[in-house]
Amino acid sequence: MPSLMIIYNLILVLCFLIGLPIIVPLVLSTPKWRRIVRQRLAYWKYPWESDGMAAQLRSLWIHALSVGEVNAVKPLIEKLRGQRRFDRIVVSCTTLTGFKTARE
Repeated sequence: MPSLMIIYNLILVLCFLIGLPIIVPLVLSTPKWRRIVRQRLAYWKYPWESDGMAAQLRSLWIHALSVGEVNAVKPLIEKLRGQRRFDRIVVSCTTLTGFKTARE
């Protein structure tokens, strides 16, 4: 059984190394992905945050896959905002339409 895991992991690494030169230019050349690639890599911050301030904030992260899940967590987010238990509530989404709905 351990030998199958080694073979499986080697195949995954090989697929990753072969696919990486194909995927990176594809992602960077697609307007949909280019807009959100910095956010997906967590290479951004809110304009009002300083470098030391982010570590002190009480944050809650909610991940919603698509528009339906964003709409489903809206009442939860509104209730949590009313309680003021968190300094910020971060919503992440997988789809672009879900991201647009969350921003609104």
